[in-house]
Amino acid sequence: MKSVCVICLALMVGSCTLRAQSHESSGGTNQLCDPAIQGRLEVLQLTSRVFGNTRNLRVWIPPDYDDPANATQRYPILYMLDGQALFGRCSGTTSNLNWYIDRALFELISKKAIQPIFVVGIDNTGPKRDYEYAAYTNSLRLDDPGETHPRGDQFPDFLATDVMPLIEGKYRIAKGRAHTGIGGSSAGAVAALYTLVHRPDLAGLGLLESTSLQYGNGQLVRDTLPLAVGPIRISIGIGTAEMGPDIPAAIGMPDSNAGFVSLSKTLADHMQQALFNHPEVKLTIQPSGYHNAQYWGERFPAAAQFLFPPGAR
Repeated sequence: MKSVCVICLALMVGSCTLRAQSHESSGGTNQLCDPAIQGRLEVLQLTSRVFGNTRNLRVWIPPDYDDPANATQRYPILYMLDGQALFGRCSGTTSNLNWYIDRALFELISKKAIQPIFVVGIDNTGPKRDYEYAAYTNSLRLDDPGETHPRGDQFPDFLATDVMPLIEGKYRIAKGRAHTGIGGSSAGAVAALYTLVHRPDLAGLGLLESTSLQYGNGQLVRDTLPLAVGPIRISIGIGTAEMGPDIPAAIGMPDSNAGFVSLSKTLADHMQQALFNHPEVKLTIQPSGYHNAQYWGERFPAAAQFLFPPGAR
């Protein structure tokens, strides 16, 4: 029952608040992270002009980046929210709160199943996480709507003004929306979706897992119809048991699990109907999938292969 309660809390708050722990030293830049990570991970410190705070960026570097033969090659990139929960022991989180995408990336690139890519994990800032990620209030928190004016509408500016210039100035990154992805889970997927819809010039590839589409009482979905310009490719993942078996009835919303699936199906349909382009859409509905990183990590390899196939331009 304890795990079910955690899932319910995660959904109502917009996913668990994950905080970096002491696997990397504080305050520095360009630090190497935990040696248990598969591949090379550097941690950069970012002070945001948009949000007025400081956080880490966790940069996973493709294996062949330093090969002299690739000295002029530029690489596609995937920006991911909740960077603390992505890269194994580096984050200091428990296993059910971690995607372990470093392992998936290393294997996929080694097998040439995807292009060599950069992944930048953008840390959240703890208690203010949802306020930075969501442009609308959370409709599942009817008794405690939280901050009156969420700041998620500023997230695309944060990405464009603070994050992307730092990364593109330091690494050989292929610019343009065809080479740039953004993704996340829960409220992180809300920020990614908002960016894809409101700043399609920034990123043309989207990875959305267990998107908290209840924000704004469905406004996120309404924002996508009609949609003039959609992403180039978007992967949408959802489980059929996001809130677990008991919580929906306990909170007086017995159809919540089915509702989350229906919202994701509707979002996928809206994306395919973009008027100026017709995005490629991958919708994955995982039977018995819960709202946690174990399932997001399980779905990540297929999503990465869809978004960054070998030879894509």
